Amino acid sequence: MRISLRLAGLGLSLAVAAAMPIQAQEQYSTALKLRVGSVYGPITKYTLGHRTQGFGVEVARNLAAGQVFAEATYDTFTGYRKDVTQLGGTAWYAGDGTQDPMNPSAPSTTYQGHPLTTQPDTSLYGEMLEYQGFGLRLGYRAPLTWSWMEGWDWQAGLSVDRRETRHEVIMTLTPGWYDASGSFNQIMPTVSRLDTTYYESARFTNVTYNMEYGAFAGLSHAFNEMFHTEINARYTTFKTPHYEPFTYTGQIPHITDTTRGGFVLEVAIGVKL
Repeated sequence: MRISLRLAGLGLSLAVAAAMPIQAQEQYSTALKLRVGSVYGPITKYTLGHRTQGFGVEVARNLAAGQVFAEATYDTFTGYRKDVTQLGGTAWYAGDGTQDPMNPSAPSTTYQGHPLTTQPDTSLYGEMLEYQGFGLRLGYRAPLTWSWMEGWDWQAGLSVDRRETRHEVIMTLTPGWYDASGSFNQIMPTVSRLDTTYYESARFTNVTYNMEYGAFAGLSHAFNEMFHTEINARYTTFKTPHYEPFTYTGQIPHITDTTRGGFVLEVAIGVKL
């Protein structure tokens, strides 16, 4: 009898111990998400195909009326390539019209009375951008109360991303002007220079890291205990660098940074972990 009681007590203790993790699992849930999306807004000028893809790991805590969740994310945005033909091939200066193009300290609007331009056949201006980085999303979700949306949740929250911007420039420009007959005349350097023609060339990769902030809102639907889908509209910002060569500005070459906003429409598939 004592052995039976001991065995029963041991069994009850094991049952209680086994039930405790189950209760904890019911309070918290985790999921892996794979997502793809399209980019809209001013940033579309700087993304190729306006596409994005990424993944995330979410930890959610169940509340009486919904869930609060935190999601660690990784996203990439397909970059773009811009060449001289897209820029129109025209370079204008500001000055007295007598300056040697290899001396950026005295820019001119014209060269020997002719508006400056580049020769597209012998010029290449390749500028490429890629965005990628880790982020954190904090949000809240709750069931929709409309009968025709049964099984769907609404969700909304804030996001912060530490985004890497990779900026690559490959450039060889041939400046000159077109005369009245339509012939292109390439600019020659001063007599003191050993070159017989003038080219402006550059090749470099610049990588910067920026903190970007945003917000999101959308819908979530669970197919079963394992799989669910999400549709989110997200607003985020991007810091877009642009290289300004001397041939286009008449100034010392430099990089300008512009912060641009954009909307991302995302579709995700989640798997419960």
